[in-house]
Amino acid sequence: MKKTLLCLLFLLCTLSLCNVAMADEMNWPQLQAAVNDAENGETITLPCDISARDGHTVLTIPSGKTVTIDLNGYRIFRNVLGQGGATVDGSAIRIEQSATLTVKDSQGGGRIHGGYATQGGGVYNAGTFYFESGRIGADEKRHANRANEGAGVYNTATGVMVMSGGKIDMNFTLQNGGGGISNYGTLTITGGSIEANTAESTGGGISNYGTLTITGGSISGNTASGGAGGGIYVSKTAILNVSGMLQMTGNKYGSVTSNLNLNGGAVAHVTGDIDPSSQIGVSVSGIAISTSIPVATGLRSKDQAAFFFADNSSQATGAGATGEVLLGTPLTLTLEPGGGTGTMNAVRVAHSSAAVLPACLFDPPAGMQFLCWQIGSSEYNAGDSVILT
Repeated sequence: MKKTLLCLLFLLCTLSLCNVAMADEMNWPQLQAAVNDAENGETITLPCDISARDGHTVLTIPSGKTVTIDLNGYRIFRNVLGQGGATVDGSAIRIEQSATLTVKDSQGGGRIHGGYATQGGGVYNAGTFYFESGRIGADEKRHANRANEGAGVYNTATGVMVMSGGKIDMNFTLQNGGGGISNYGTLTITGGSIEANTAESTGGGISNYGTLTITGGSISGNTASGGAGGGIYVSKTAILNVSGMLQMTGNKYGSVTSNLNLNGGAVAHVTGDIDPSSQIGVSVSGIAISTSIPVATGLRSKDQAAFFFADNSSQATGAGATGEVLLGTPLTLTLEPGGGTGTMNAVRVAHSSAAVLPACLFDPPAGMQFLCWQIGSSEYNAGDSVILT
């Protein structure tokens, strides 16, 4: 009985101590001290909300340190909005070169927010950053992460970021691109969601100037107010690799649909199978289209082209002759019943791309059945493809 009472008293004391720490301005420095003192590979589990106060500096993961922060349902609140303009020191978390940080949230509801920086309002990463769960974002705009560039995360040229889960949402850039993430290094996304972010320039969800590989997750509901790529903007010198299950829908450039924008001849490299449920809206900028241009390469089959659609209704996509997705002037193949009855939708694809002939759904005349499609004097079976020029 005495042991039981001692355990309960210890639990109550622990909870009380956490409540005291929440109101203590040393709370933020204590978290920094815990990071500094942690052995490599150690996990720091938050006991309560951590809020910065005036005079506190960015929470820094120093060079050579490898540590995990478990948000544990709590928040890391940088709390710098209204303390002057964006500063280099205004990020919530800074990961130095040769440092590694993993962020997870074992309880749900944990988040990183309230940063206000020149680069990386939520996280500035020059090392290695694994984002497994939790949120980088806020429930209301006044507590959101803000930055001149990369409001949620700024991934530098030396930065390696892997996002396997969690959410990056409700972040806002003040001048440049990357409402959710601005990437100059290596960024891999295998899961999670990037949504409801806003950039004053390009890339409401992601601005990519480095190497971006996407094999899963969703990028939706983001806005680029002053530039292309409401979902993702890919610069002409950047690399984009795609495979797996991809959802890029509902993103805007102003009020215009703009999901994946490829600048100056950039293309998406298809590096594996694409899940049949994938949807990838695509547009281009900084390059003229006379008939059609490639926007993706490396298709495993012509069927994979169907996962890409044109954001601009005056354009169309289609499979090219050498394993690419083409975007350009739409051409229409009208389907006629040839003596039968009924209606079928026309096939609409980009200039110089393949129109895949569908199964015939017309009703044949009595006593007859569908044999094949005929174009001019040539005959084709359902499933055959015809290049339209």
